[in-house]
Amino acid sequence: MKKLLLLSLFLILNSCLAVRAPSVQIGMTVDDFIKAAKWEEIVSMEDDITIYRVQYGLAGEYKLFYYFKDNKLFKMDQGVDKKIELDGDIKVDID
Repeated sequence: MKKLLLLSLFLILNSCLAVRAPSVQIGMTVDDFIKAAKWEEIVSMEDDITIYRVQYGLAGEYKLFYYFKDNKLFKMDQGVDKKIELDGDIKVDID
């Protein structure tokens, strides 16, 4: 029973570690970023700039955007929230 409890605890803690934002640095290559991010998604590719989105958190509620130019990370941010306020408190998500 203890082994099952310890295994369950290990799996829960290990899954929590997988939902943290990736550890990256400005100047790293796309290949290094992909190894660190694991669940990246390309959202834009134009000329020599590629933008990746990574969602993280227990339910994927957080997201960060990573901007690469010539295969090097030059910027990261939380992106722009696409909610529009209509008539007071009503908000519409236009994603």
